[in-house]
Amino acid sequence: MKFQSLFSLALPATVMGLALPIGFYNRDEFLAKRDAAASFEPTGDEYLLKTQLVSNNDTSLSKFNNLYLTAFHTGAGTNDAVLTADKDSAATGFLNETADGSYQEFDFGTEFPWSLEIGYEPYTAWAPVTINAGLAEAGDGFFTFTPSGLVWNVTQFDGWLVCDWWHTTPQLFWKTGVAYSNSSLPTSCAEVHLVKESL
Repeated sequence: MKFQSLFSLALPATVMGLALPIGFYNRDEFLAKRDAAASFEPTGDEYLLKTQLVSNNDTSLSKFNNLYLTAFHTGAGTNDAVLTADKDSAATGFLNETADGSYQEFDFGTEFPWSLEIGYEPYTAWAPVTINAGLAEAGDGFFTFTPSGLVWNVTQFDGWLVCDWWHTTPQLFWKTGVAYSNSSLPTSCAEVHLVKESL
């Protein structure tokens, strides 16, 4: 019985596929549901993050162009960073600049922000990116915008990568800058910039 109740709770998020952290609503519905007494308010101008192919020469990768960043539910308060063509499902982002660093955060209409977090995998050419509940760790606050878009401003960062991976929608990774003799990417991946689109 306990298994069935847990399964019934998890099933809707799984069946829905793309699922923002608190359900599958569009951005306007998220903001309408925000608690008027909530202590959390975005700290800067809000925007959407959209992919732009690093190189437009390969037309087979055009499906990864002009996709919006959003979240794919993977557990309580945890989500993989994924991309969708549906602008209404895009995550509303803002840059939270503090004394400890500059954090890429998102407003999903809850009483707390959701943070873009960089995963670490040793000895890999790329690693996962997540969008998780609450504030990121103090050492993760190195996000900034350059003319080419959002970057994680550390020496290991070598750009963003979008791949058809283990979800039903393209998934975001970061390139680690680790050099291997075979440095070619899978054909299911494309290097992208994450550019800001104003609301």
